[in-house]
Amino acid sequence: MAETDKEKLNKLSPVSLGLIIGSAVLIIAFILGILYPQYRRINRIKDDRVNKTIRLEEQKRLFPIYAQAEVLAAGKFEPVLPMPERHPISRNEVVGLSGVFNRIALEAGMVLAENSLDIDTFAQDSNMLSLEVMFKGDIFSFRDCLVALAGLPYFKGIESINISTDRATNIRKCKVKLQISIASNQMTPNQKKKS
Repeated sequence: MAETDKEKLNKLSPVSLGLIIGSAVLIIAFILGILYPQYRRINRIKDDRVNKTIRLEEQKRLFPIYAQAEVLAAGKFEPVLPMPERHPISRNEVVGLSGVFNRIALEAGMVLAENSLDIDTFAQDSNMLSLEVMFKGDIFSFRDCLVALAGLPYFKGIESINISTDRATNIRKCKVKLQISIASNQMTPNQKKKS
């Protein structure tokens, strides 16, 4: 059988053989000229689609951060602190400071968690009172609390600031140790005569 195939191949005329070879070349040229560029174009489109999908996922993750930054950038920042005329608070009004701190916290969007008075600084002859106040809430609201505290007419200074985050609730605790100017508790000559 192998001999018959060789004989048939030898019997092919050069024209038929040329047509077969020419057809094969045309098919290969068609594949290389039309189908291969289409194949490369499809691969480029797939790669472009994958890259755009990755970029879209990155933008989805970054958009909330961008939105927060845009809100912060749009907010007004006034670096001027209120400087009212300073005068000491009377010893009788010290009890009402808790209400003042609570109002400041509410106006700033925070919560007054606690406030405590340093008894040692409340001595008879002292003209300064040390208080520790803790606010809970957003760190940017805490700035407003500090500005409002500095605006109090009997505000003397800040001894320390401590900011921590409760890991369970993710709420910031902002503790401030304040110095408040208080009126001295000296007896007037009329009060001495009565005692």
